[in-house]
Amino acid sequence: MIKTGKLSVKNKLLFFIVLCLTATSLFAEQQSTQDEKEQLKVGGYTPEYLFQSAIDNNVQLQLLNVEKSQSEIDVKNAKAKRFPSVDFQTTMSYLNNPLMDPITVTAGEYGSYELNGETILIPSEDIVLYEGME
Repeated sequence: MIKTGKLSVKNKLLFFIVLCLTATSLFAEQQSTQDEKEQLKVGGYTPEYLFQSAIDNNVQLQLLNVEKSQSEIDVKNAKAKRFPSVDFQTTMSYLNNPLMDPITVTAGEYGSYELNGETILIPSEDIVLYEGME
């Protein structure tokens, strides 16, 4: 049944329902975009924050920064090698209980041997290595 000019009550009701649903969905979409804008402002997720966070957490950029630091150190070391180096070394010893008696090696203390029937001592005479503190 096709009616021209006038709409039936059933068609009017159907048109009204479609109009209400369309208006509701448009209002909900507009409300969600406003909520997203508010979240960007209030929640701290601004585009600047997101960009800075991406830069701070980028592993490739961190590796490049480490390589840059290593290169700067290498340049400083190369510049330092151009100049002469100075080296100084000293030693010291301290005896808490110094030897008071002399140190000697007596004749024959390291042994002896026979040569042509004669005994030769090693060393052949007493040797004083340290005179002592007296």
